[in-house]
Amino acid sequence: MPTITTRQYYAHIHTLMTVLMCLIAAVSLLALTDVAQAQEPNVNKHTKAQIIDYLSSSGASTSNKTTYAVDPQLYNQPGDLSDASKSDALAMLNSIRYVAGLNAVSLNDEYGKKAQAGAFVDYAIRDLTHYPASDGTKPDEMSDEVWNLGCAGAGSSNIAMGYSNLSAAILYGWMSDNDSYNIDRVGHRRWCLDPGMGATGFGIVGAYSAMYSTGGGGSGSQTYVVWPAQNMPVELFSKYDPWTISVGTPISNTSGVEVTITKKSDGTTWTLNSGNTTTPSKRTDAYFNINNDWYGQRGCIIFRPADFEFAAGDVYHVKATGVNGVTVEYDVDFFNGYPVESISFENDPTYLTYSGMIPPLTTVPADADGYEVTWTSSDESILTIDEKTGAMTQVAPGTATVTATIAGAYTKSGSPLTASLQVVVPKSIYDSTSVKIDSASMQYTGSAIEPKVTVTDLDTGETLVEDVDYTVSVSGDSFEPGDQLVVWVYGKGRYYRNKGGYARVQKRTITEDMVTLSGDSFVYNGAEQHPTATAEFNGTALVADTDYTVSYSGGTDAGTYKATITGAGDHFIGKCAKEFTIEPKPLEQGMLTADDSELLYTGEEQMPEVALAFNGAPLAKGTDYTLATDKPAVDAGAYTLSVEGTGNFTGRLSVDYAIEQAPTTVAGDGTVTAKDALTYGQALSDVAVAGDSFVAQNTGAEVAGAFAFDDPTAVPAVGTHTHGWTFTPDNANYLPCTGTMQVQVKKAPVQVSQAPSADAVTYHSTRTLADIPLTGGAANVPGTWSWADASIVPAVPGSAYKAVFTPSDSTNYLNAEADVELSVEKATPALSGVKAAGIVYGQSLADSALSGTATHGVDDRTEIDGAFTWDDDAIAPTVADGGTKTYAVTFTPADSSNYQAAKTQVSLEVAKAAHPAVMPGATYSVPNSTATLSQTLIADAPGWEFDASDVGTGLVVEQPATFTARYVGSDAGNYEQETVEVTVTRSACDHATTELRGAKDATCTEAGYSGDEYCTKCGELVRSGVS
Repeated sequence: MPTITTRQYYAHIHTLMTVLMCLIAAVSLLALTDVAQAQEPNVNKHTKAQIIDYLSSSGASTSNKTTYAVDPQLYNQPGDLSDASKSDALAMLNSIRYVAGLNAVSLNDEYGKKAQAGAFVDYAIRDLTHYPASDGTKPDEMSDEVWNLGCAGAGSSNIAMGYSNLSAAILYGWMSDNDSYNIDRVGHRRWCLDPGMGATGFGIVGAYSAMYSTGGGGSGSQTYVVWPAQNMPVELFSKYDPWTISVGTPISNTSGVEVTITKKSDGTTWTLNSGNTTTPSKRTDAYFNINNDWYGQRGCIIFRPADFEFAAGDVYHVKATGVNGVTVEYDVDFFNGYPVESISFENDPTYLTYSGMIPPLTTVPADADGYEVTWTSSDESILTIDEKTGAMTQVAPGTATVTATIAGAYTKSGSPLTASLQVVVPKSIYDSTSVKIDSASMQYTGSAIEPKVTVTDLDTGETLVEDVDYTVSVSGDSFEPGDQLVVWVYGKGRYYRNKGGYARVQKRTITEDMVTLSGDSFVYNGAEQHPTATAEFNGTALVADTDYTVSYSGGTDAGTYKATITGAGDHFIGKCAKEFTIEPKPLEQGMLTADDSELLYTGEEQMPEVALAFNGAPLAKGTDYTLATDKPAVDAGAYTLSVEGTGNFTGRLSVDYAIEQAPTTVAGDGTVTAKDALTYGQALSDVAVAGDSFVAQNTGAEVAGAFAFDDPTAVPAVGTHTHGWTFTPDNANYLPCTGTMQVQVKKAPVQVSQAPSADAVTYHSTRTLADIPLTGGAANVPGTWSWADASIVPAVPGSAYKAVFTPSDSTNYLNAEADVELSVEKATPALSGVKAAGIVYGQSLADSALSGTATHGVDDRTEIDGAFTWDDDAIAPTVADGGTKTYAVTFTPADSSNYQAAKTQVSLEVAKAAHPAVMPGATYSVPNSTATLSQTLIADAPGWEFDASDVGTGLVVEQPATFTARYVGSDAGNYEQETVEVTVTRSACDHATTELRGAKDATCTEAGYSGDEYCTKCGELVRSGVS
């Protein structure tokens, strides 16, 4: 366990502590009674289960890494711990305080800055001291601000050196205090366990740590605080640590105190008193002391039994007699604060390569401590294991199961926990295996040889796995063919020792992967062709005719051939062959000539004539190429003639060609005519046709088909027109035939089936029927509706008016008429610019004149005659209503037949009145008995009050005071003047009755005093006394 190297003078941690001690020493102590009273620790004792839950949830740990929000930098940046590191330290401190039965403390930013600066300054001067200003020298680079803050922090903090984080400093340093510098007072622990601590702060720089300790501010008042606590986790205490009882008040008879510790299980007893106060030379020595200095709490009994051991489950009874007239008694029950939840093994299986190895057992939580493990071996003919320590000893090769058991006393569930591990005692690879070297792996590489071996277990016939059961290495400096090397096999895992053998380096066999051809495919060109072969090994090109030779089986025609490479010289041997091909020459479009003459449908199969040539020589059909069409080429349409290469040629060329449709014509004289005229409204399809027989133009063959006008559904207008026609053959191999003919059309009457309608309108003095649209209506032809007399101005309530329908096709149809009913509604005037004249608070709307304009709308400014009136002119608005609240106004039109009345909302300005009717006076005189200002002074002025901040203000005798009275009546805000300055004068006191204070009789050591005379009515000093 690390030790704290704080200075011996830590007893003077802060000047304030010394002053407080002097003050307390000056106070007379009450005499202690002679009757001893039983006293237990006055703390919030927690159960073991509560402590276990708290420790588990707190996250307190001594293994967390220290991190910073701002990194410290010499010499003027003390830094700032991260929230995580602050929380880690606070969790450890509060966990300890919880175990001790004390209140939790919180973090204070100011204390944290001081503690961080204190650690920073100690680090900067490389000295662990509470007094940097006395023990060190401020570095020139450091500012006075940082130096002074650090000095203040170091002087008010627990400090330590040598801990990796603050949690370790708290637990292993300040709570331990077992070194010879601190054991006589255990001051660090007492600050950590100060019931009056409410907040703290932490700092750490390098190996220097600090915890702000003297801030107080807590509400705790516990006394007889003990450590180890009554329910004590073994993980938070060491057998070397002193025991303490912090009484909370100075212990008067220090030589009369005696402590007895009794182990309940076997009655072992330790007695400690003033005869054990010698500073111990060893941490196992007995020790006893009483310290009354103020370290958190005064009056601390410090004791440590000699050669003390403890474990979870041990219970000790502590009895301290002669403690200010009381006997302190309590039990300390040690238990696992971090009970084991589960256990498991790492590295399963484990290989026992030497005796004395201990199985790698892992516990959850990792902080669990103080538990005992019982070890067993499933086969002691393979290995034995020490039941308590877990040390294993090899017996013979093989596999055995090692089992670890933790008794229920150390587990969270209360039930035993077990875990098993397979342990292998390895075999000697020298004695128990055969090794065969793969000759292929001994071939020349140009560098070091890495042999491949096969290792076989002679007992089981199993083939071992490289890098699992063994590794391989080679001894030798030269790796030329013929050189002899030593190959070593080293046991691993299940095997140990090594085994070696000789092997010679062989010439490298030329293999296909070493050879590269300049090309592996050529195209037929009519001449002999082959590639160039080269060889490479391990990234180095081999030399032709030195390391290898090449021969070819070349060819001219398309086919597959070989290049053979044969190893040569000192390093290579063997041969390999790589194939290459001469591919058929792909046919190219330029090799093809095709006849492009037009082909017309005849009913027979047809294709164009083609010819091919290569290098100026014609190719032979059937030997070099073949011809085929994609389908039988008889009907009119598109076809593809495929020219397919064969033999020394490949690929396909295509010739796209077409058999065109044969044209058709009118048989006989070639004329088509209409037999009869149409009446307007009939379609062209109704025309009777003469002369509609057709034949093929190229062969004269009769062609069947259908005759039709190009737009058979067209309805021609009245008159004579020329229209196109088309003959469409039934056989798609013939082209249609087209032509024109004349058609005569006569006029037809119009039929109206429904009259139009008009939407109801609102009256307007300038609106005529021309402004009112007509909708709907139906006729057998398109057209438009309009009013017969559009100049009429329709009045309320409306009438029936004549409408005229005009066909769009006026050439072919007559006009039509219909009556249309029109409804006319009254118009509502649109009001604008409606204003009201302003009034003074107290007047009604009847006093405000209205003005404004009534029109037909925003976009129609035609004015309408009429008058504006208030709906309720008796309303009297307030000032607050002015400009914000609106009131109803009605406009009544002069022409009530065609117009409706209209309403709107209007606001008006309301000016304030001068002042309220009743006002308070300007001056008031009150009797001396009226010591403060009150509202009753101006009660005769209803609605007026003094400011709340002035009420209760003391009135000085005969000194006028001026206060502000404000009008707060229900109609406040409606007057120009609502404040009045009031002057109040208080009359003088008559000092009618007095009393004497502070009189004191003279003694032999101190003068007396006659006392001072004070008025009992006003409390003033009337007359001073004399000594």
